[in-house]
Amino acid sequence: MARSGPIPIQPGGKRRFRRRWLALLGLALIIGLALVVLRRAEHRTARELAAPVIDTSGVPSFPPLAEGPFQSLVNEQSRLVRREETIGKKETLGHALGRLGLDTVQIRTVTEAVKDLLDLTQVRPGAKVRLWKERGANEPARIEYQPVSGPTLLIRRVSSRYVAAWRKYEPIQSWTAAGGTIQGSLWESAVSRQGLDPEVVMSFAELFASEVDFFTDIQPGDSYKFLFEGEYIQGRPQGAGRILAAEFVNKGKKIEMFHFVGADGKGDYYDAQGQSHHKLFLKSPLQYRRITSFFSKSRFHPILKYARPHEGVDYAAPNGTPVETVASGTVSHVGWKGGYGKTVTVDHKHDYMTLYAHLSGFAPGLAVGQKIEQGDLIGFVGSTGLSTGPHLDFRLRK
Repeated sequence: MARSGPIPIQPGGKRRFRRRWLALLGLALIIGLALVVLRRAEHRTARELAAPVIDTSGVPSFPPLAEGPFQSLVNEQSRLVRREETIGKKETLGHALGRLGLDTVQIRTVTEAVKDLLDLTQVRPGAKVRLWKERGANEPARIEYQPVSGPTLLIRRVSSRYVAAWRKYEPIQSWTAAGGTIQGSLWESAVSRQGLDPEVVMSFAELFASEVDFFTDIQPGDSYKFLFEGEYIQGRPQGAGRILAAEFVNKGKKIEMFHFVGADGKGDYYDAQGQSHHKLFLKSPLQYRRITSFFSKSRFHPILKYARPHEGVDYAAPNGTPVETVASGTVSHVGWKGGYGKTVTVDHKHDYMTLYAHLSGFAPGLAVGQKIEQGDLIGFVGSTGLSTGPHLDFRLRK
């Protein structure tokens, strides 16, 4: 008769089962260790193939590279304290050196070092004197005397004495961008508020002189931007060069100009379509304050006291204000012309003629028959002839 329930395992069977289990566990450990060893060997072989060993036993060793001149200057200036003074009226080089902290003996030593190169009596106001000194040191390491124009006098301390030599720093040319929104006038916005170089602002205005009258056409919110060349010596601006590209937005109308040098070597300004922006006439012949009298077929004359035609425009401006020709042409009259006083007339293309009256004087050397270019100086504002005050009477005829 069969019995129900679990079948008992004999003592000998238990020992055989345990040995088999241990054998399987040992085999698994051996296989795992073998896989780890193989993986490490593969990684080592890959690294050896990717980065082969290079024999450098025959390569000579080189000393470290010496620092270049610019790095030397940077390193030197990082160790030194820099100060600068400007020579004022009735001052000498010694006055500026004294304000820089040199005592009487040091000033005498420096002036002795430069007396053969610099006429100390010819030191002019506006010249710069710069000094570099190590922190805590009594003697300066370097002194520079920069005249208003010309090369720089470099004074260096060598051992216990000073050695001087003239050195001309070559200017570094760079491009500078500027722009803004007009508030008031272009001059107020660009020069007074932005601090731009007055010369480059005037050049910008001259570029658009045939398109915009910067005294009457400007509106609040008009904008400007331009790219121009600038020269720097030792990080200090030396003035602005030519304008390379410019944009002016006047009453919502955008006007662009780009400088281009042609095959003949001459540069001019063009729009984005390549059309020249050189126009026959400028908007006005001078930088005026206001217009006092417009073109009229019947205007009451302030001196003659009766109405008569005024076929021109009167620009009020200070006596001596430069007057420019609005277009290229040939001078047809220079001299006195009745009630116009001192007058210049210029003949232009297509039978046009311009007249500039009541001048105080003429441009040096201006003569009848002379060829002149647009923007050339022809005279100066005055009050000659029948005139109540300094102004320019400008007329355009065909």
